[in-house]
Amino acid sequence: IFRYWSGYGLQPSIIRPPWTVMTAYDLNRGVIKWQVPLGNAPQGASENLKGTGIMMSRNGPVVTATGLIFIATKDEGKLRAYDEENGKVVWETDLPAASEGVPAVYEVDGREYIVLCAASAKQTDIPRDGPEQQPAQPVHRSYIAFALPKDRAANQK
Repeated sequence: IFRYWSGYGLQPSIIRPPWTVMTAYDLNRGVIKWQVPLGNAPQGASENLKGTGIMMSRNGPVVTATGLIFIATKDEGKLRAYDEENGKVVWETDLPAASEGVPAVYEVDGREYIVLCAASAKQTDIPRDGPEQQPAQPVHRSYIAFALPKDRAANQK
């Protein structure tokens, strides 16, 4: 039971987007190489907002040997692959549930795989003061694995 709850910091909508960004640094030169919004907040869909970044990031990226950065988002329940050179989205997919945490990468016989846990409810409303209510639809929890194309690894070498 929550006796006291403060919504402080849970209303990023009072500042202009993007609310979250993914940033790549060139550590040799000490500069930002690129910066892109991290997804789109479903809470802004009714206003046709794009490039907002998600409101509450609870995820981390993983970089593959083939130069892709994978990150899943909780709010919108998507998995995206970004090009590590320029930050452009090269692939994305909807997940059956939202993901929190960092995807895992592994390799078998020269082929890379990504696996992640999708087990949380997607956030479609602006966060409110108080604990989250149970979602109207049941959450379809699962572990999901994706295989990267074989030819991508060969092209990187």
